[in-house]
Amino acid sequence: MKKLILFISIITLTSSAFATVHIIRNIGNAYTPDSITINAGDTVEWDITVSHNVVEIDSTTYANNGTTSNGGFTLPFGGGSQVFSTAGTYYYVCTPHAFVGMKGIVTVLPSSTSIPEELLATEFSFYPNPAREQLTVEIASFQNYELLEITN
Repeated sequence: MKKLILFISIITLTSSAFATVHIIRNIGNAYTPDSITINAGDTVEWDITVSHNVVEIDSTTYANNGTTSNGGFTLPFGGGSQVFSTAGTYYYVCTPHAFVGMKGIVTVLPSSTSIPEELLATEFSFYPNPAREQLTVEIASFQNYELLEITN
C-alpha cells in the first residue's frame, strides 16, 4: 500500500478554486442566458431585479409554463446563488412571469475528476479526519490513477 503525505498547503486548495461561477441576469421578463451547461461543483448566480425569483420545477411544468415547485432549489426575489453538485437537468421559472416564458434550464455535466463513492469506500483511506497540518492517504491500487487531487 502506498502512502502519500500531503501538506496542508495542498489541502487548502478548495474546490471553489477550480469551480466556475456562472451569472444569469434578467432583461425584462427573460433570463439571460436562459439555458446554460456547467460542470458539477459549479455555482450559478442569479443577478436579477427584485420583481423576479427562481423556483426549480420539473420538465412537464416547464413545458406547460407552470410554476409548481418540485421541491428543489428556490431563490428569493432579487436572486441568489446555487451550487450544483449532482449531474442532471434542472428546470426553473420566475413564478410571477413563467406564463410569459421567463424560464430557464441548467444542464450539469458530471465532474471528470471525481471518483465514484464505491471506489472511495474500498480503495482509499485517509487520516486524520479532520486534518490540521498533514493528511495521510492510503491507496490500495494507485496504478489506475495518474493524478490524485485533494480539495477541501
